Amino acid sequence: MRVSLVLAHMPGNRWIGYSRARQALARLEVMLAREPGRVRPRCVLIVGPTNNDKTAVAERFLRDHPPHATADGERERIPVLVVQTPPSPTLGRLLLGRMRTRPAIVRIR
Repeated sequence: MRVSLVLAHMPGNRWIGYSRARQALARLEVMLAREPGRVRPRCVLIVGPTNNDKTAVAERFLRDHPPHATADGERERIPVLVVQTPPSPTLGRLLLGRMRTRPAIVRIR
């Protein structure tokens, strides 16, 4: 089989739930469950060597807790917000990354 055919049939992202990843997800779940409706919830910083699936853990948690409309339909509730820092972060690069992931929608009344 040609390599291009094999790659075309491979699934996209795959979750490999090794023990440390499962522990990280469990800890995040506990934190989220302890702080419903809190105005200033705690933040978590996931740090580790390159290519250690930090992003996969964050994306999995984000997929498990997607944004949704409030009961009145007036607002969006965002239970999980993931912010990734560039290799050499500056305030401008951090804000640009934030705007790319969750563009702000402003209502003028």
